[in-house]
Amino acid sequence: MSYLEIKNNLLNIKKEINNSIESEKLKNFFNYIEKKYSVEQNIIKQYFKKRYALSLGNLKPSEYNINISKYQNKKLLLSLIYFLGFKTLVFIKSIKVKKKIETKIIIDDLKSERELDRMISLFSDTKQKDKVFILRKKFKNYENKNVNIIVQEDFIGYSREIIKKNITLFDFIEIFYLIKYSFKSKLNLFNLYNKFLNDFLYFSSLYSKVEGRIIFQERILGRTNILKNYLFKRKYKGRNGYLQTHLIPYDTQALFFDCDIFFSMGCNSFSSIKDLDAKINEVVPIGSNNLNYYLLDNSNFSKEEETFRSVGESIDILFIGSNVTNNTRNNWEGYYETIRWLKKLSNDNDLSIFIKHHNTWIKDKNEISISSNSNINYLPQHLNTYYFALKADLLITYCSTLGIEIIPLNKTVYFTNPHNNNNFLNKELEDDKIVINTFEELEKKICKRQSMPSSNFDNYGINYKKTKFLLFEKLNKI
Repeated sequence: MSYLEIKNNLLNIKKEINNSIESEKLKNFFNYIEKKYSVEQNIIKQYFKKRYALSLGNLKPSEYNINISKYQNKKLLLSLIYFLGFKTLVFIKSIKVKKKIETKIIIDDLKSERELDRMISLFSDTKQKDKVFILRKKFKNYENKNVNIIVQEDFIGYSREIIKKNITLFDFIEIFYLIKYSFKSKLNLFNLYNKFLNDFLYFSSLYSKVEGRIIFQERILGRTNILKNYLFKRKYKGRNGYLQTHLIPYDTQALFFDCDIFFSMGCNSFSSIKDLDAKINEVVPIGSNNLNYYLLDNSNFSKEEETFRSVGESIDILFIGSNVTNNTRNNWEGYYETIRWLKKLSNDNDLSIFIKHHNTWIKDKNEISISSNSNINYLPQHLNTYYFALKADLLITYCSTLGIEIIPLNKTVYFTNPHNNNNFLNKELEDDKIVINTFEELEKKICKRQSMPSSNFDNYGINYKKTKFLLFEKLNKI
C-alpha cells in the first residue's frame, strides 16, 4: 500500500469522522455542551473530531480502509464509571488559585527534561519575566533550571473555583444526554466528552494561573488542540504557535491539525498535513531547532571527534535509525529490509557503513539479529547524531526527521521504501527523486551520487543558524 493509498484511506476516515460528528443525531447533544460551557459549537465539534481520530491510534496504516465506527461504540458502563471517577478526582485534587503570573510567552506541554532544555535554549535571549515554562509533570532537576516554571499536571491542581462553576459530581442531565446520544449515534461519547471536559478544566485552570500574549509548544503530532487555542484567544486575545520538530507521517494523529502560527522547518516540510486539509492560519519557515540546539548551542564535540578518528575519519554510508520497538502502529518490514540491504552492501563492497541511533533508542533485537555477521558498525548512541551526519559521505534513512533536516546543509540523503508502504514519505521526497524502492536502485545511487539542487533546499529547511532570528522576528511583532 503506497503512501498515496494511505493518504486516500485517511481522507476517507476523516470523511467518516466528519459525518459521525456532524450528524443530525448529535445536534441537541452539541447544543447542550455549547450552552453548558459557553464554547462555540464549531470548536466543540472540531475538538471531538480530533479526539475521535486520536482514539484510532492503534490502527496500522494497512487497516485504514476498515469501518472505524466499531472502535468507538463499546464499554459504555465502564466509561461511565471512569467519568464519575475522573470528576471526583479533579475535585479532590483541586486548589484555590492565589495569584496569576503575567508574562509574554507561555511555553507549554513540556514532558521531559530534554524538551525543557531545548526550549530554555531556544528562548535564552528572552528576558526572564517574558517567559514561563509549563511542565505536564514533575521531573528530576526541573527546580534547578533558574527559569519561571509552572507544573500543571493532568487531573491535579485544577482551579477549585472553575470546577465548582462548571461541574457537578452527579449531574443526571449530563449523564442522560451522554447515554442517550451514545446509543443514538452509536458512538461512545463518554470517552470523547471526558477528554473535552479534562482539557476544558486543565486549560481554564492554567490560564487562571498565567497570562500571556503567545502560547507556544514543541510537540505537534497528535498534540494540536483547538480547545486550548480557543480558550487562550478568548481570555487573552492571544495567539498560539506550534514548532515543527518531526517529519509528519500519514497517520490518524495528523488528522484535524489545527493551529494559528505553524513554525515549520521548511516551505514544504509539512506537505502530509496540508494534504489532509490541516487548518493553519499562518506558516513561518524557520529551520530546524534540533539542528540549532544540537549543533549551535552544544558545540563541544570532543568525544565525537575521538570516535570519528577511531573509525579512520571515514564514513561512506551512515544509516540514521529509528525507534521502532515502541511504535506498534506502523508496519516496519520496510525498515528491516533496509537493514538487510545495508548488510548485503557491507559484505559485497569495500564501504565503511555505520548505523547511528539517537540516545533514546531502545535496543531492537530484530535489527541487531539482521545486522549481525556483517561489516556494519554501530556508532555509540549517546553521541551527537548530527555531528556524524555532517561527516558522512552519504546518508540513508527509512523515516528519521534528520533526513530532511540535513538536506539544506548540502548532504546527499536517501529515504528507503522497500515494500511501498512507508507512510512517512510525501510528494516532495518522491518528486526530488530521493526515495529508493529497490536494492538495485540503492547500488546505482551509491555509484552515481547526486546532490539535490540547492534551489530545493528551502522546501526542507532554512539555515538552522537563522532559526532563533526568524522565530523572534515573528514573535516580536505579536
